Amino acid sequence: MWKKQFSHVPAFEQTGGEGSLPLLMIRDRRFYSVAFSSDGTRIVSGSENRSVQVWDESTGEELRKLDGHSHIVQCVAFSNDGTRIVSGSDDRSVRVWDVLTSAELRKLVGHSNIVYSVAFSSDDAYIVSGSRDKSVWVWDASTGAELRKLTDHLNPVRSVAFSNDGTRIVSGSEDKSVRV
Repeated sequence: MWKKQFSHVPAFEQTGGEGSLPLLMIRDRRFYSVAFSSDGTRIVSGSENRSVQVWDESTGEELRKLDGHSHIVQCVAFSNDGTRIVSGSDDRSVRVWDVLTSAELRKLVGHSNIVYSVAFSSDDAYIVSGSRDKSVWVWDASTGAELRKLTDHLNPVRSVAFSNDGTRIVSGSEDKSVRV
């Protein structure tokens, strides 16, 4: 009955039958992106509520709510060491967060449209972002400095990633191309 009075509070359900692992369902707002921490104990989500949320993987408890974006959070990723989160938003910004303190460490500004995808390099030294503005940006994760802007795509860039050795970036676009 309380849920009717507090519809904005997430609901958690454990499901699964006998002989299967229990599954956890977090019901909140519309989620646009989710990712596991490298140790598998936390989940980060980006959603229409303009926040980045960190959840306990086993209980569904909200551990952190990172506020700062002024619009929908389209994409999120954990750093490989689990200490930082990067997020991208309809507000055209890429933000870097400290997981333990919930502090915004950096606001990376340069995209001229929605940021659809973000990722850390395997050594956590770099961040890559892809946007509706058809560009891919590479940033220094420590300073927030723009290192490179790639503008070869003809349509929005929906997905970006680093190679495991950190020497290459791959991007996927609505222009029907994947570029390395």
